[in-house]
Amino acid sequence: MCTSACGSSQVSDYNARKLVRAVQLEMADEKEFLEKVPWLCSQCGRCHEVCGAGLDIPKLVLELRQKAYKAGYAPQSILTLRKNILEAATPFKSGNRTKTSWAKDAPPPSDSAETLFFTGCAGPLMAPNISKAMAEVLTKTAGGYRLLKDELCCGEPMIVVGLLDDARANAEKLVKAIKDSGAKRVVTACAGCYNALTRLYPEVLGVNPPEGVEIRHFAQFIAGKKDLKLKLDKPMTVSYHDPCSLGRHAKVYDPPREVLKSIEGLTLVELTPNRDRSLCCGAGGGMWSVDPNIAMEVANSKFQRSMLPAKTEVLVSGCPTCFINFRFTFLKRKLPVQVLDLAEIVNRALKL
Repeated sequence: MCTSACGSSQVSDYNARKLVRAVQLEMADEKEFLEKVPWLCSQCGRCHEVCGAGLDIPKLVLELRQKAYKAGYAPQSILTLRKNILEAATPFKSGNRTKTSWAKDAPPPSDSAETLFFTGCAGPLMAPNISKAMAEVLTKTAGGYRLLKDELCCGEPMIVVGLLDDARANAEKLVKAIKDSGAKRVVTACAGCYNALTRLYPEVLGVNPPEGVEIRHFAQFIAGKKDLKLKLDKPMTVSYHDPCSLGRHAKVYDPPREVLKSIEGLTLVELTPNRDRSLCCGAGGGMWSVDPNIAMEVANSKFQRSMLPAKTEVLVSGCPTCFINFRFTFLKRKLPVQVLDLAEIVNRALKL
């Protein structure tokens, strides 16, 4: 069940059942195993949803990654990811973008705003259109937004690849920075950031989220604004992709759908499977760093298995990492699907 449910298993040598068996047979200490196998998992959690025995395979993979790192068997890409986050506060590198360059063409932030826009890393550096749309919507609906000075990475990439000591120290610094900002709420467009701040910090790192500060994914924030008038100028039919970090991990399924269904002129066509059984985009769990080709193969598999039967023309997600992987995949393979973030759709439809 776990192997058949696994996107990576469909397109690579990864096999969840064999990984579990290797641990049972005490073969998981071998250098060849630790250098390769644990890093081919996207940490999507779909295997755990279907496992009749209730095995938490993603947690097992995380333990193996920690073992591999401590033994010196982690791939160079993981060491580079660690270096980039600790030194530059982002796993991504860009020759012409910074984490704030998107703001040049957006409404300016305000230090008096009660809402802190936590931009994350993927949006500003890889999909600045998402960050700009978020800033415009928050300006219109939240009385403005503020930014953290020298915003740290949330550390989610380090957590999911097993660099827990580094992630814990990073998390403690970020929680303090959010507390010191004086913001009443944090809103982020990133599923990974939301999952890290609300779930991974306390459950995996033992770090409590900032006390007295409301943390919301953009979908939850907009779903709570019942008085907004959302209407598209031109009718649009879309499908919604459940990001693993927002859906299976953080259990946020309804708010994005509530927002999309509230938009006049928009028709939502559900993909099959969806929600807790939704197919992964393939880029999470460090996969984009370890092997982006496998990540894109998994995304293409989702297109063939879910989007093609649904005749999807526009795919909407609430995760910049999913957005990036799908966009790269569709462009590379010339697939006829437009990818939009939920913030972009709301920004188009917002009528004040």
